[in-house]
Amino acid sequence: MAKSKRKHQVTGIILAGGSSTRIGKNKAFLQLGSRLVIEHTISRVVEVVDDLLLVANNVEEYRDLRVEPMKLVQDVIPYRGPLGGILSGLEISTTPINLIVACDMPFLNPLLLNFLLRQIHGYDAVISMTEAGPEPLHAVYTKSCLPAIREAMSQDETRIISFFNQVKIRYVGQEILQIYDPENFSLFNINTLEDLERAREILGRIQEGIP
Repeated sequence: MAKSKRKHQVTGIILAGGSSTRIGKNKAFLQLGSRLVIEHTISRVVEVVDDLLLVANNVEEYRDLRVEPMKLVQDVIPYRGPLGGILSGLEISTTPINLIVACDMPFLNPLLLNFLLRQIHGYDAVISMTEAGPEPLHAVYTKSCLPAIREAMSQDETRIISFFNQVKIRYVGQEILQIYDPENFSLFNINTLEDLERAREILGRIQEGIP
């Protein structure tokens, strides 16, 4: 696994959902070119982290993914959505700094991810911010967020943003994101069959070197 030049080690945490109601199957296992969607995501994340966790409600679905030394992590509190996945990943992680992304983001930009990681000093989290709002699954979290997440979940919160006012966050705005990712491909995720077709178009453009 590639090691980037950082002062501290970093764990990558990929949150893997179950079946998508809009697609009818697990988005992670959709075919995108010669790879599965989740394989694209993993290949980008491993470029910038030292350890890798994949968090899922049902880890058995992911046993056939051959990525070493990726560790499969069962949700600590099952079926509590992405917030529960963040809690599980941070609980298991052995590093203070953690890059957290969703499994259905096949065009993550390693240069942008490294930039986000470099901004964490003095903050509990670094989160991408677009015109549509924060992107909490394209973000860096430290383990110092855990008390606030536990408190939010004890109140039956499921929204990731529910604990944000309890921690110190640096938001990275669109103007900075576009320096590293002018096409905004990094934040693209797959929720519908139309998104999958768009992803195939994007992949084709990338492979052909079309800007």
